[in-house]
Amino acid sequence: MASAQPPPPPPAPGRQGPPPRPPVPGGQPPAGGNRPPAQASGHQFMPPMRQQVNSTRVVDITPQALPNAATCRRNLTSHSVFTIKKAVPSNPREKATWARAEVVEEKLARSEIAKQIKRLNERRGESVAEKKSSLQPFQQGQISNLLDDLATRESNRTPAEH
Repeated sequence: MASAQPPPPPPAPGRQGPPPRPPVPGGQPPAGGNRPPAQASGHQFMPPMRQQVNSTRVVDITPQALPNAATCRRNLTSHSVFTIKKAVPSNPREKATWARAEVVEEKLARSEIAKQIKRLNERRGESVAEKKSSLQPFQQGQISNLLDDLATRESNRTPAEH
């Protein structure tokens, strides 16, 4: 009886190779020449193992609670702060009046605007209409003009700008 060859050693830790190839019929070397060096020594060729990457992710599709009316109103409301002051007259001999005013939009944080609105609402307990009617006619006109301008700009905005 022929002596049995010992089985090949197990693959190195962390390495895995392809399944062993069946013997070539007739014991002939593969076409194209000699056997590859790995087969010549009796060991299988083992390609390097790919690095394992954690591909786990958490996907939460739990329905979100619908916001209440107050939250929706707050999210859909925007405020702007404007300062209106008498403009410097074009003629130095003229006196500044409310008929010609400078309007400046103030860039404030939403929280600061909310504080100012609260402070204005608490002052003297008057409504906005009462406060406006207590102003001089040209001051009222400047406010009306600004509100009209803002309304026109709002209606001209495209849905993407909202």
